[in-house]
Amino acid sequence: MNSDPVLEAFSKVCNESSFVFDRLADYLGFPGVPSFVDTPAATAKEFENAIIADPDISKIFPDTSNAHNFSHNIYTSCGHGGSTQICLFAWKLLRISYIHMLLNNQGWADILLSSTKHLHHERLRNERLWVNHKDTHVIPVLLDSAYHILNIMRNAINGKEIKVDVLLYFIGAGIDQEFNYGNGTFIPFHAGVKCIIPAKFHPIEYCNVENAGFIYKLTIDYKIKIGCSEEDSLLYCREENYNNKFIKDMVDVMPFACTMCSRKDRPISVHYERLIYIDPFAWSGELNYVHPRYNVLYPEILNGKELKSLSSWIEKISGTDDSNIKISKKRLYSALLLKNNPENSFIDCIIGLESLFGQRTRTSFTLAKCVSKLLYDDIKCVKNKFDEIKKLYKIRNDIIHNGKIIEYKEMKKYRDQTLELLTACLKKLYEDRTGLMKMKISDRVKKIALQ
Repeated sequence: MNSDPVLEAFSKVCNESSFVFDRLADYLGFPGVPSFVDTPAATAKEFENAIIADPDISKIFPDTSNAHNFSHNIYTSCGHGGSTQICLFAWKLLRISYIHMLLNNQGWADILLSSTKHLHHERLRNERLWVNHKDTHVIPVLLDSAYHILNIMRNAINGKEIKVDVLLYFIGAGIDQEFNYGNGTFIPFHAGVKCIIPAKFHPIEYCNVENAGFIYKLTIDYKIKIGCSEEDSLLYCREENYNNKFIKDMVDVMPFACTMCSRKDRPISVHYERLIYIDPFAWSGELNYVHPRYNVLYPEILNGKELKSLSSWIEKISGTDDSNIKISKKRLYSALLLKNNPENSFIDCIIGLESLFGQRTRTSFTLAKCVSKLLYDDIKCVKNKFDEIKKLYKIRNDIIHNGKIIEYKEMKKYRDQTLELLTACLKKLYEDRTGLMKMKISDRVKKIALQ
């Protein structure tokens, strides 16, 4: 690592300050992220002078005459950023460096907090843990991360083309290894990720499985604007970030691809939980909250072979015009997110099948015929599946039109049957019958009926 006066001053701040790790502060976004306390005044001043003397970073502080009171505005293409001050710059650098380090599964909090002798207090009233600087030293990996973040900042300040990490967090299934796909990487729910994600959003809170979640990490183009006006700041920078479409596509495709790559005996249900920008000029990365959702299926852990299948399905789905079956896809997704209501999930699956093969007249007959002929070639199998679907549709009518109440375990069995049918039909369409997806329902029904 080259000599860097700002990094050297930052290292001195870290080693001569005490740290506080806030464990519950959701308003900070990342539980366990450290902050400084008791920084010697001379050391703080030395860091401020290093910032002012830096030919690049000093550009974001055009007025350094009153650094403790004057805020300078920075807007980013992520849509975040905001005001910053020289007196808080070391704290900001610490937090984003720490998060970058955690993302690479290089824990620090566990090292510092592993022994109670490092603590001023076991637990303060606000659930913070304090670390005495006399008993610890900043490990080199934190300074490596800080050096990386400083270089990103300098390049961004000078208008160079740079990229920053974005994390898409999915829950409902886990992965047993890192796996590269496209311009990103699948990352297991390891200890570092656990620190980045607030505890109340961990998989254990949803499905009682510790690692039933994973991150898809990718990079996006990143720009900043310093001190821009209200009129052209946020919206202008957001429009420049043309990676947003890819992020949206991945959020839409990933849950469906996970379901499609499932084996019949091992179905998978995944949903998108949040988006995290590792933004150097934001306070600690930015999180986009999603309302909690609960999966129908028990979480599974995907191995390397299944991850390759997942990447194949992502490409297949992304490269197929499936606009005519989007209702069916939405109903499948909805059916997988109704944890304790198998009746609603069952109805969703039936609607999903109807949106593929439904007719205004003789609906149950048409539906049963199309599904059975799509999935099977053997005459006996077609007949058995036809009878099964007719029975399931009668149950649907009894529930909707007659208000029939079905015992939970039996209803769950019917839900599982329809869930398997809808998933199998969608798989078949994507794998072998993509031409059918482009047709209107009436044409699709005729095509299958005449085969």
